[in-house]
Amino acid sequence: MKLSGKIAFRSNRFTDIISGAATCLDTRAAVLWDDQYLYVGYWIEEPFVTATHTQRDALIYQDNDVELFIAGRIIKSFCPHFLLGLICGLANR
Repeated sequence: MKLSGKIAFRSNRFTDIISGAATCLDTRAAVLWDDQYLYVGYWIEEPFVTATHTQRDALIYQDNDVELFIAGRIIKSFCPHFLLGLICGLANR
């Protein structure tokens, strides 16, 4: 991924979120940003990506998808974050 002369290198292969073990299919990401935007690219081997949830705060992790999770700074036990799925199912916690 390239943006205005900046190059974002692919991440290491993703691992299982619970066990930390290598997954059977390869997934990687690259991230760049400028003063206005955050750019995220994914490379996924998953042949059956699905996205069915469209309502705000739906449980989008139930789909076989790729999600972008951004967490804010923790301030006195409050951690603002949001999660964006394939068809812009937004979860704001």
